[in-house]
Amino acid sequence: MNKLLVFTLLFFANSILLYVASLIFPGNIVLGNQYFSSFIATFVAGLLWTLLLWLAILVGEEYKLKSKENVVVGLYYLAINFVTLWVIARIPFISGFGVISFVWVLILALFATLVQWGVWRFVENYQPTKNKKD
Repeated sequence: MNKLLVFTLLFFANSILLYVASLIFPGNIVLGNQYFSSFIATFVAGLLWTLLLWLAILVGEEYKLKSKENVVVGLYYLAINFVTLWVIARIPFISGFGVISFVWVLILALFATLVQWGVWRFVENYQPTKNKKD
């Protein structure tokens, strides 16, 4: 599987999820501050989130996490998403992302885990077409 493709898809999925969540719950999930517009904050926070998630993926691969039960892997990613989003929300001057409470971070982390699972399923089933010359 192409790691650049996976990283790019996770980045876009995370960024879109942040943007949609901030549109649906504008009083609870905030993108933008005096340094970043909401559009730029979407990509900065999405990039930070994806980079930290990517580090967690590498740690998981090091400890052979993929060979364990799906529930364990799902809980691992839920925990990583929760911690990562909470850390990014605590540094809004860098990320432009803020959350009103940890409950909203947990809700966002749950949806993110499901979306990221969908991205992984897509990438695992993706078979690029090969040009055959007859």
